[in-house]
Amino acid sequence: CSNAFALNTLLQTFQLKMEAQEESYFKRLRLVIVDSLSGILAPLLGTKQPQGHAVMQETARFIKSLAFKHHLAVLTTCHTVSTKENPLGLKPALGESWTYFADRRLAMYFNPENKKQRIAALVKSNETSTGQVMFFEIG
Repeated sequence: CSNAFALNTLLQTFQLKMEAQEESYFKRLRLVIVDSLSGILAPLLGTKQPQGHAVMQETARFIKSLAFKHHLAVLTTCHTVSTKENPLGLKPALGESWTYFADRRLAMYFNPENKKQRIAALVKSNETSTGQVMFFEIG
């Protein structure tokens, strides 16, 4: 999708098809991936788009509702930014309000000691302790 309105339309279509249970694809669907949600929503969050924050909240609520109603895992990827005050601490590019929508957050980055290796760290979870890390390589 190229913008938030197209994404919301697509998610509504998913919901209707999942409720209809007519297509086997939607009967078996358990994972929805939205790659670069920040790329879709960020253009709306500037000063020229006063409704941008509301659209972001609507999208987040719809994603959570879709996941809950249909027992789906929804994986969204988002960019991060650092600030002058804390250049090493990363924050969601969609702003601090976005941190409240996710039930779990993973931070993924290169291992500074081994550039072939990545690190995934659990930053937020409603069900388990944070700070857990996993090392992995993409072949």
